[in-house]
Amino acid sequence: MLKSEACAYIMAELLLPSPQTTLVVLLGASEFPQAPSFESSEAFVNSAKSLRAYFINIFKLPKENLLDLFNADGSPPDIEKRIGNFLKTRVSELKQSGFVARDIIFYYVGHGGFARSNRYQLLIRSSQEPGPQSSKLEMESLAHTIKENARFLRRILILDCCFSATAVQYQAPMPLIALRQTMQAFEEKDKGRGFPSRGTSLLCSSNRYSPSVTLSGAKYTTFSEALLFVLQNGDVHSRNNLSLYTLAHLMDEFLFKSYQDSVPRPEVHSPDQSEGDIAEIPFFPNIALVDQEVLDANAHINSSESLQLTNEAFLKPIKYIHSYNAIKGWEYVTYENQRDLGAALAGRSLGPSDVESCPQLPEVKTILQQLSVAYNAIIKGRSGCGKTITAFQSAYEMHKQGWKVLRLVEPHLAVDELIGAISNLPQRTVLILDNAQSLDQHLVRRLQEHSGSNLAVIIVLTEEGINPLDHDAVSIVNSRAVDILAKAIRNGEKEILSIIQKLDPHIGEGFFDVPLERRIEEAVQCETPWQFNFVLTGGELRSRDILAKASEMNRADLLLVTIAVGQIVTLDEGVPMSWLERAISFLGRDKQWLEQSFQLLQKQRVVFGKTYYRCSHLRFSVYALRFLVEDTKNLEWSNVVTMLRGIISWESTSLRGISWLLRELRFADTFMYQQKNYSIVTYSNWQQIVERCWIANSGEDRRDAAFVLDTLIDWYPNHIQTISDNILLLAQWIENADKHSGFGLGLLVNSLSQEYRQSKHVILTLMKHIDPHVMASKLPQLKWEGVAAWSFLIGRLYVAFTQEWRVQFNLCLDFTCFNALVDAMSRNDIYAFDLFLNNIGPSHTDKALNLIERAIPQLVNAFHNDFIETFKEFRDAIWFVLGYARGFLRRKRPSSSQHRIAKKIANALQPQIIANAISCAAQRDWGSCADMLSFIKEAAPTQAAKIANLIKFSQLDATAQGLWGSCPHELLQLILSLSILPNHEPARSWITQHSEELKEIHCVLAVVAPQTIVEKLRTGHNLPLTLFNSELSLLALRSIATMDSLLAVRAFKHNVATIAKEISELQPHNCQGVSPLISYLYSLSQDDFIAMIKDVNPVEAKKNWGLCLQGNTESKKTVALIFAYSQLAEGPIAEIISHLKMKYPRASVCCNQCYV
Repeated sequence: MLKSEACAYIMAELLLPSPQTTLVVLLGASEFPQAPSFESSEAFVNSAKSLRAYFINIFKLPKENLLDLFNADGSPPDIEKRIGNFLKTRVSELKQSGFVARDIIFYYVGHGGFARSNRYQLLIRSSQEPGPQSSKLEMESLAHTIKENARFLRRILILDCCFSATAVQYQAPMPLIALRQTMQAFEEKDKGRGFPSRGTSLLCSSNRYSPSVTLSGAKYTTFSEALLFVLQNGDVHSRNNLSLYTLAHLMDEFLFKSYQDSVPRPEVHSPDQSEGDIAEIPFFPNIALVDQEVLDANAHINSSESLQLTNEAFLKPIKYIHSYNAIKGWEYVTYENQRDLGAALAGRSLGPSDVESCPQLPEVKTILQQLSVAYNAIIKGRSGCGKTITAFQSAYEMHKQGWKVLRLVEPHLAVDELIGAISNLPQRTVLILDNAQSLDQHLVRRLQEHSGSNLAVIIVLTEEGINPLDHDAVSIVNSRAVDILAKAIRNGEKEILSIIQKLDPHIGEGFFDVPLERRIEEAVQCETPWQFNFVLTGGELRSRDILAKASEMNRADLLLVTIAVGQIVTLDEGVPMSWLERAISFLGRDKQWLEQSFQLLQKQRVVFGKTYYRCSHLRFSVYALRFLVEDTKNLEWSNVVTMLRGIISWESTSLRGISWLLRELRFADTFMYQQKNYSIVTYSNWQQIVERCWIANSGEDRRDAAFVLDTLIDWYPNHIQTISDNILLLAQWIENADKHSGFGLGLLVNSLSQEYRQSKHVILTLMKHIDPHVMASKLPQLKWEGVAAWSFLIGRLYVAFTQEWRVQFNLCLDFTCFNALVDAMSRNDIYAFDLFLNNIGPSHTDKALNLIERAIPQLVNAFHNDFIETFKEFRDAIWFVLGYARGFLRRKRPSSSQHRIAKKIANALQPQIIANAISCAAQRDWGSCADMLSFIKEAAPTQAAKIANLIKFSQLDATAQGLWGSCPHELLQLILSLSILPNHEPARSWITQHSEELKEIHCVLAVVAPQTIVEKLRTGHNLPLTLFNSELSLLALRSIATMDSLLAVRAFKHNVATIAKEISELQPHNCQGVSPLISYLYSLSQDDFIAMIKDVNPVEAKKNWGLCLQGNTESKKTVALIFAYSQLAEGPIAEIISHLKMKYPRASVCCNQCYV
């Protein structure tokens, strides 16, 4: 045994890191000349230079072992080649000189982010933005280079860049998160023990959701400042060198003392532990162990190279020691460094740095009044209600009057010691005691007794049962606090939106964005300010990290998911403690675990409620549940599934709650396709649920039963049979459907009618038992509140049943009774009217048009009162009943009757009202404005011109500020719709006005304002073209060619690779309108056309063109035209063309129709 231990010790000694056997690569950039949207930063260059100095002068790394590529020129392939050559060369040279390279340290400082394909990238000096994604260094590619050239070395990556923890996705052994296509980079599935000779660990500046931080004017990034400080000062409490874990821990302490919670914390990840975890190796010298040698080294650094840490940086540890020891157990509070609302919105603990940005609650005034009279005040409230910031704001008001502020930082010291420390303070002082409910109540009482004209005491108390201090407390009124916060957000919307978007990029004014106001409306329903901020900033997106943290706390994540399930099945109501006790029995947990875990989750502010408990928001519950069930390797996964099985079998779980839960779970990858079968829904609980469904009596119960019966089709393989067995009962439900059950039953019929369900026999049997006369007779009985549900159900029956049934139904339908409903129609009934027209109208076109004509006064009034929402609710009727659908949705021109009524609606609108609505519209509503304006332009061009002349572009400019550089889709839609008057006015003038702001150009801009775009093209800009919007690409090229044909040719040349790729991807469904563009490109430049054909991927082309030649007329014509124009092509693609011509001789013959 002793011998083996000695061998192990000797082996570890041989494997220890040393300067001679360590290689270092420095990479990054401080400026990005071709990517102006990324800020340059002196902090980057200072950080890189100082770390270089550390390795050379303190770590004692031989200079030949360091490759400095910071601010290096060259493309990503060049950079990777230099890294690969360096590693190969130095490993070989060290071996020849008697050393074996053991370690490689890679340090990057700069900007990181995601490509459009969601691949993580690092920016280097030559990166372009806008520009090709290949100009950035992909983490996957870099990982491959390091792995291939340092396969038998220990690899430490230090990443000081935004989203740096995303890099672990390229190293992780268990690809549970995004970017799965790159997870093979450093993957090692085995996990070893002992002293490793190889492996990978990462020290990251931020997590995958948080950007790294560089404070304005700071010399270093906050991460590198902490890294340099720890490397320079070491750990006085340790007698060992510093491992990566120790390094991260000390950096965390430094960052907290320097910036509290306002900056991200470093993270350590070890994806390759095949021989053990290299993050545990004591790698970096502990400078605290060295005396004069370190001072000499520091002196050498300051004199020779570039570390140059300021006096302020060296004095920081002295400042911390002084602040803690000057008054033992207490710390002076300063209000010097104020930050914005970011920390509060991110749910961080708030402190002195947030007193100015956070809105003041009325309780501050009450507390100051108490302090002026009694010299002590107690603030009480629930966790997350704003107690702490209220205390610091109250103290801040006194601080401005000359008072000093102290907060308790060492509550575990003896009471006498803490009291003695503040007994003879030289100045008037305010004491802050946070979390007083956990303090020695003797200390609290004694401090209250010491308060007086020179000593004020603020006590912060979290509500938890009865506390003897409660009777004097100032309680934070949660509802008022939430309202005040919501008002502050609305008042500072423009400034605060940018902060919120960093936490949730889905918030904004874009077409697919969630409007900030809508999120505020959701958040204002919350119980506390913390919960308000969590919902406002899309806190559910951070649920994975919250679950991971809870998992480390006695598996409290299991309770969090249990509460999430309860919130879902109770339709967002929450569950009592008795429900939780029953649920956790499936997990094999007891009441003691429940109580401990519940306290932990409350402390973390992720569960809320007094008697009914729930997560911060229903969305969070859904995310949390999905994340856990998708982790099938989790040791508790089977227990969680068992719990889900049990919960849906309880009689107390509502049918609608069961459908909510199963619908959410079906989106989890774990339960895709056939994997659902017998997983959560088993024969036992399925039978119980189905029996409950078939005894439903009321409309509400049948609605919920229909939802569950529909959902179970995906979860239980024999479920359709039980529907077939109860077909008479289902038919009875449908014939007696009301305003409650219509939608649910319609969904069930829709699911059964899908061909892939193989349930046609069920639909045919159902049809035989549903009398069309009975269904039609419901129309005269309808009120507006029931129209939508009845219309939806009839629409599904129309699609599912035969023509014979539809004819009988149509003969029985009496539209005259609907006239009275139309005459009484209000703004709130527009959606139901639209649904009725779209489901009934196609079979009764004339009657539907008559109803629309009759409703014109009501429709116009609704448009005038709320133009955008009315259009959204009536859009389908405009598109499919009046016949004015957009693009490919339109099959034919509107008839004369349709055009007459459409024109009548358009002309009845008041141009000034519509113009004002468009002028004031939010960005997210520009698409709707464009669609309505296009409808008016086609139906009544003169009316559209009047509206265009009245639009206030100054108001539109205020909304469009900052968008012209890269025009979003909805802005392009609006521009195209505003091309109304001759010469595309007023859209052309609007574009010209913003020509200097245009950084990226688009075909829409070229069509509307060709002169402006020609000038841009002459300065080197590119015009992106695509086959898959062929009509617009063709119009753009023609507009440019009219003014400068050579520019049109150049635009074609720049897009050869893109179009070649799209040509290889042509399939029958995407060939519509492609032929004219193909012909025009050939006419522009035959040489470039042939070059483009040679670039086509022959493998993809063979597969896809073969499908086109077997497809519709348009696809055959398109491929035949390509063949006709490619006679001069050579190489593999020519062979493919010849092969396809022989295989499909008739389809591949071009009709020689000219499209140019």
